Order: sequence, then C-alpha cells, then structure tokens
Amino acid sequence: EQYGLITQMGLWVINQACIQAKKFNHLPEKIAVSVNVSVIQLQDPDFVTKVLKIVKNHQVEPKDLHIEITESVFAEDKLTFLTAVKALQKQGFCISIDDFGTGYSSLSSMLDIGVDIVKIDRSFIQNMDKRGLSIIHAIVQMASSLDFTVVAEGVETIEQANTLTNIGVSHLQGYYFSKPIEVDFVDAYLNEQNKLCL
Repeated sequence: EQYGLITQMGLWVINQACIQAKKFNHLPEKIAVSVNVSVIQLQDPDFVTKVLKIVKNHQVEPKDLHIEITESVFAEDKLTFLTAVKALQKQGFCISIDDFGTGYSSLSSMLDIGVDIVKIDRSFIQNMDKRGLSIIHAIVQMASSLDFTVVAEGVETIEQANTLTNIGVSHLQGYYFSKPIEVDFVDAYLNEQNKLCL
C-alpha cells in the first residue's frame, strides 16, 4: 500500500484465488475462496470490472470468491467503497467484514453496507470469560436481525467452540479445527473431517 503496489498485487492474488477455486470444483461440496481486499483497491474505479474479468477468464462463479474487507474502510470515504461493495454484491460476490469489533465500524455503517458475513475478531473469542461474551451476544443478535452470517475467528478450544455454537454462532474458524495448511493437503483434511462426521 505504501508504494502503490497493492493494486497490481491484489489483482494477482485474486487471479491466484480463482485458479485455486477452479481446482476445488472436483470436491463434493463447493469451497469458496476468501481474499482480503484493501481500501486502496476499493477506491480504484475499475476494480469491480477487473475482478469480474478475472472471474470470467477462469470460469469461476462470483459466489465462490468471497471478498473480505477490514474495518479500516469505515475511516475512509464511505461513499466510494460503498459503491464498489454494492457493485460486487450485485454481481454475486459475497462480502465479509474481517476483524469486526476492533475498528471503525458502527451499526449505521453496517446498515449502509449490508455485508453478507461478519467475522468477529479473535480478541473477543479469547476474552469470552470477561466482557467479550456480551459483545459476541450483541453481534449475533444484530446479525440475526439483519440477516448476516456470523463467523467467529480464533477458536482454539472445544469449550470456546461449544459456547459459541450455543449462543448462535453458525461458523467457527481457528486452530481448534486446523492450523493453516498447504493447498496440497486440503483434500486429505476434508476427507478426514467427513469421516469424523459419519
């Protein structure tokens, strides 16, 4: 971002994500690939057009590419990135806010953007025995009324997983399930998980 390279690098990342998403087509259940996008990328007036071109080139469905934005976008010109987000959603892309609860977001901003997924920052998960649980409760209730999907980040124990599931968090992410793994090991990991679910 500092040297203005994020635009080109960001498009390269999206291109690589689409290549991988295409390879996941052989799986019994579709897997979406998530890509973090910076404020600077969203400020590019041609960003949506460029992303659509990449997706079409690789014959990937927009719904299989999730665009993650951080709360820092709320500190910038809201109208600019709001236009980009709405245009992406209109084309079928899933939009999520990463690290929710730690930055600049507000309820009014959430209403304006109408994101698809809210990812609760891991700091709240790590402090569930303090005030974190109350904040998670509030986010889950808000998301439910606004029809957002909630993802809890940083789940490291079965106790955390059970508590979050019991209060209505539908998606969990963290080391309790797996550390980051190379793509070559994804098939084996998913097969193992499927066996455990049988």
